Amino acid sequence: MLSILRPSRKYTVSLISDIVRSCKRLIDLHCPLLLDSAAWTHLSNLPTLVKLTIEEQDSDSAVLDEDNLNLAPFLNVTTLRFVVKTATDLIEVMQRSEFPSLNSFCMIVDILLWEEVEQLFRALSRCGGEQVLDSTGS
Repeated sequence: MLSILRPSRKYTVSLISDIVRSCKRLIDLHCPLLLDSAAWTHLSNLPTLVKLTIEEQDSDSAVLDEDNLNLAPFLNVTTLRFVVKTATDLIEVMQRSEFPSLNSFCMIVDILLWEEVEQLFRALSRCGGEQVLDSTGS
């Protein structure tokens, strides 16, 4: 398990993304910032990753480079949890990937537009399998 909790200002999105990319056998990641596209691509290729929690704690979140976001299916991720201010980047990740083993999803967001709700549910419906998603955060 890797937990990066309340990093100081010297830990930028880029540095945290570099740290995440250096981990080759992550099972459980709890990170306070959205990651850059390279880190997301790395995580999607980790067969050991089962639980992913992203909590945005300040306004220094990464902006995904949509042209370089090439995600493989997150084959073994069963639990996905996001706590963020806006859902834009998360929806992009959900739309560009698959979570065939997902059985628990939680998203806590400060601002969620109606159009984003529709996009998010459409992306979640593509997760596959016959799992029942838990949207209560438990």
